[in-house]
Amino acid sequence: MMDSEITGISSSISDTFVWGLIPAVLAIVAACLMSNEKHDSKAEMEAYAAAH
Repeated sequence: MMDSEITGISSSISDTFVWGLIPAVLAIVAACLMSNEKHDSKAEMEAYAAAH
């Protein structure tokens, strides 16, 4: 009886850990796929000033 409860709890903990890793892996993949383009705040401010 005790062994089945321990097995169920450990399985649940493992499943929870795996489901928690999925968003972290997706975030890392998304960060790697982003371009290496640097943010140019001066050009952005010039474009904003020209539009207004």
